[in-house]
Amino acid sequence: MSLCINPHCPKPDHPQNSNNRQCQSCRSDLLLQGRYRVMQLLSDNSGFGKIYSAEQRGSAKILKVLKEHLNNEPKAVELFQQEANVLEQFQHPGIPKVDGYFEYQTKNGLTLHCIVMEKIEGPNLEEWLKQQGNHPISEQQAIAWLKQLAEILQIVHGKQYFHRDIKPPNIMLRRDGQLVLIDFGTAREATYTYLARLGAGYQITAIVSVGYTPPEQQNFQAVPQSDFFALGRTFVYLLTGQNVLNFYDAYNDVFSWRQAANISPILAKFIDNLMARKPQDRPHNTQVLLQRIDELAQKLAKRKTNFPLGMAAGVLLVFGGGIGFWVSKLGGNSISPRDISSSIPMVTSEPRFSRSVVTSVAPISSPRSISITTSPDYTQLENLLKLEIWKEADAETRNIMLKASGREEESWLDTKSIDSFPCKDLANINKLWVKYSKGKFGFSVQKSIWEAVGGSSQANPEIYNRFGDRVGWRVNKHWLKYDDYNFTMNSPIGHLPQMFNHNKLPSNRLSVLAPKLAKCGIP
Repeated sequence: MSLCINPHCPKPDHPQNSNNRQCQSCRSDLLLQGRYRVMQLLSDNSGFGKIYSAEQRGSAKILKVLKEHLNNEPKAVELFQQEANVLEQFQHPGIPKVDGYFEYQTKNGLTLHCIVMEKIEGPNLEEWLKQQGNHPISEQQAIAWLKQLAEILQIVHGKQYFHRDIKPPNIMLRRDGQLVLIDFGTAREATYTYLARLGAGYQITAIVSVGYTPPEQQNFQAVPQSDFFALGRTFVYLLTGQNVLNFYDAYNDVFSWRQAANISPILAKFIDNLMARKPQDRPHNTQVLLQRIDELAQKLAKRKTNFPLGMAAGVLLVFGGGIGFWVSKLGGNSISPRDISSSIPMVTSEPRFSRSVVTSVAPISSPRSISITTSPDYTQLENLLKLEIWKEADAETRNIMLKASGREEESWLDTKSIDSFPCKDLANINKLWVKYSKGKFGFSVQKSIWEAVGGSSQANPEIYNRFGDRVGWRVNKHWLKYDDYNFTMNSPIGHLPQMFNHNKLPSNRLSVLAPKLAKCGIP
C-alpha cells in the first residue's frame, strides 16, 4: 500500500498507488523527496500534526506532517522545524535519529511541513502500563528507568536544551528495554540569552501538559529544572498506575500521592524532591540528579525486604504435610514425586538443553549436613546473559542452584536445602539477571510484581494466576509450556528467570513464598 498525504486528496489510499510514483487520485507525488513512501496513517489525534509510517528502501521510518491549518502560524512552524534541528544534534539510543526536515508540495500547490525520523519499535509508557493492566512498576524498575531518563536528559541539557514536555506518552520503550524520549518539538534552548530574557520579564511560549507541567512553566517561565518536575510526575503515574490528577486537592493546593504507592519512604522522598514547587529546590542539574539516583539505588540495596523465592525462582508447593521446591534437572526426563501429593498435576516430558552450558564448580566443605556442597561459578551465566542468550542462561541458573545445593541427583530442592541456600549466591544470581536485562528480568523484579498483585504467604490460586498473567507465564487463562516461553527482550517484565522445565504449572495448589528469602534482604 502507498498513501497520499495531500489533505485534499479524494482517495489517498487509492488501490493503484502501490506501484506508482504519483497518486492515482490527485496526482501528487507518492515518493517524498524521491525516497520516502508513506504506508499508513498512525495518528491524527494531535492538534499539531499527523503521524505516518513510511519506508525508505525497506527501512521503517516515521513521518510527521504539520497540520494544514497551522501553516500560517509562524510559532507552530518554528516549533515543528525545531524538533528536527534539535534531534540532529544528538546520537544516543534514548533519542530518536532524525533524517531531517523538508517541505512537500502537493499537486494543487499546498506546502506541507515534514519531518522523517527513526521508527521506534515499541509502546510508549502510557500504552505499556495499560498493557500491564495499570499495575504499578517495581522500585527496581523505577530506579533503572530513572537512571536511563536522567542519562538522556544529561545529553539533552548538555547541548543547552531542555525538553519541556516529559510525560508517559512521550517516552517509548524499545524492545531491548531502552527508553526513548520523543517529541522534541517543544524543546527550548537554555542559553544565557534565554535565561536573561526570562529574568527581564519577557514572555516565553508556554507548553502545558495537564498534570505534568510545573508551576513556573505554566506561567511561561520554564527552566531546565522544569524537566525534573515532569519526570517526578511521570514516576508518580508509573508507581501508582493512576492518573496524576487523582492526587491533586485543588481546594488545599496539595498533591498527595504516597498513600497510593507501595514504595519505600526514601524513594517517595526522592520523587517529591523532583516535584518540588520551586525549581531551586529540585536537583540543580542532571549530574546532581544522576548522583542522587545512584545514592538512592545503594540505599535501597541495603534495605531488608521480603523476597519470595517461591515466586521469584519458581514454585513453592505447600499443601497437606508435603512441601517441595521443584527445580527440574537439566536433561532429566521426569519430576520426582516424593513428598508431593499424587493429586498435583505434573508433566513428565521436559525440553532438553545442551550440557555445554553447564560450568563445573569446585566442591567445598558443607557448613551444614544438608546444605551447600559446591561453590558456584557465575562465569558461564554472566557470559550467556551478556550475549542475551536467555534460554540457556535460564538453564544455567537452574544448574547453578542444583549444584550449589548438592541436589543434582534429586533434581529438586527440598525445604531444608532452600533454608541452607546462601543468600550471597541468590543475590549474585539476581544481580546478574537484573544487570544484563537492564532491570527487566530477575528474582527481585518478580518479587515486586508478586507483591503488587497482592501476593503473600497465604495467597490463593487467583493471586498466583494474576501473577502468571503479569509475567507472561499464563496466557488466555492457560499456563504456558516451557518451550512456549518468550526468551527474548520482547517478553513481559519479570518473565525470566523461570528455571523450571515443567511443561505446565499446577494451577491451583500453589503456595507462595519461602521464608528463606525474607532472611536474605534482596531488594
